[in-house]
Amino acid sequence: MAMKGIAIIAMLVHHLFYDTMEYGALVNHIAWLGKACVAIFLFLSGYGLTYQYMRAEDNKTVRGTMKFLCRRFTKFYLNYWIVFLIAVPLGVFVFGRTLDVPYGTDNNHLLMLLTDFLGLNLYESYNITWWFNRVIIIFYLLFPLLFKFTSYKPLALLGLPFAYLECTFCPFYFGIVASRYREDVNRFLNRLPAWSIILTSAVMIVVLCFVRQLSPIPYLQGTNIDALTTVFLSLLIVSWANVRHTEYRVLTFLGKHSREMYLCHTFIYLYFFSDFIYQFKYPVLIVLALIICSLAVSIAIEQLKKCISFYKFQDYLLRKITQ
Repeated sequence: MAMKGIAIIAMLVHHLFYDTMEYGALVNHIAWLGKACVAIFLFLSGYGLTYQYMRAEDNKTVRGTMKFLCRRFTKFYLNYWIVFLIAVPLGVFVFGRTLDVPYGTDNNHLLMLLTDFLGLNLYESYNITWWFNRVIIIFYLLFPLLFKFTSYKPLALLGLPFAYLECTFCPFYFGIVASRYREDVNRFLNRLPAWSIILTSAVMIVVLCFVRQLSPIPYLQGTNIDALTTVFLSLLIVSWANVRHTEYRVLTFLGKHSREMYLCHTFIYLYFFSDFIYQFKYPVLIVLALIICSLAVSIAIEQLKKCISFYKFQDYLLRKITQ
């Protein structure tokens, strides 16, 4: 959850400042580093899916795998749909963001709305940030094959450098391997002093950030390097927590709300309340304003879910799938 908290802050910073030099070159560079949020979320998705799949009693059967995927898609779509059904009507009927804006005038709006409802529209979604939905849907579908591929350790390790060549796929695969062989990773790390892991990870994060922005070498620049940064960030977060007994309460709290903040923040800073967010002038205050507003919206949505017994309904569906 702390990693998710870091990822959602990075996402907000990236979206606020990546396409402007108004606040200086340093802020713009930091904003581009925030693009690593995609790698963090994909790494955590791969790690979490693998951990849950390995715990499932019937994961070795085709039927068990289908149940596992149905549970994942049920949770994904229910939480996405409740935001979709609130945000899209508000945008169209209250804020004047008609379907012509994201879908164009030549496309079938009903068909586009349906595919958007299914999370498949990529950059033609009503909310452009929802492009990530189709990516995670594809990786959910690919997960059983990737899990099977990594069942043989030498083959799993051999796949790491090849995965690195595909920047979007790489962190998800890294997450699967790290989760599947986490006991081996733990045994290796336990042989090392915790402070050496912390220092090495911190130094590598700084180096990789500079390399990401400045390197002219292919595959050692841009998003290709984010998967490596995510790995060292994970080591830093975990090792620091073990040494300092840190709970990362603020980051964890943000992490718990990261899904709704991801789904809603673009409406706030770009579509509906752009002038309000950017009126704070200073980058730190702008980021804080967007964090607070996005978090407030997320909390409101969670309260709505409680009022309509959303989670009881979700749990009911998940139980039915499990039977």
